[in-house]
Amino acid sequence: MVLSHSKTNKNRVKINLMGRVKNLHRVFESFKIIPLSLIQNAVKYRKCNDIEIVFDERDTKLDFSVVSYGDFISEEEIKSLFKRGYRTKKAESMNVEGSGLGLYALKVVAEAHEFQVTVRSEVLDT
Repeated sequence: MVLSHSKTNKNRVKINLMGRVKNLHRVFESFKIIPLSLIQNAVKYRKCNDIEIVFDERDTKLDFSVVSYGDFISEEEIKSLFKRGYRTKKAESMNVEGSGLGLYALKVVAEAHEFQVTVRSEVLDT
């Protein structure tokens, strides 16, 4: 489902999964929306093919991160990413399907589960 987000995107994606999870956490089926939305956005807006997904389980805490290389997102735009229907200026100008609902749905589910979701964007040295 995640990798078939767009009929127009035929590129192969290399996804590196790292970490170990003991699967001791009880979550509702709706939890799946969180990693799926993050991975789907990473795939849709990446500039290179590699995406890194890391699971880090410590005691009762599970950290899940998705790292991809795409266009820089300003702090102002990051504040709006989880608003219903919001897409960054760059996303709107790209030829990529989207309605701005994926991250909004993610936020609703995360809040219902009392999970914390953060986004960070950095300019990399080239």
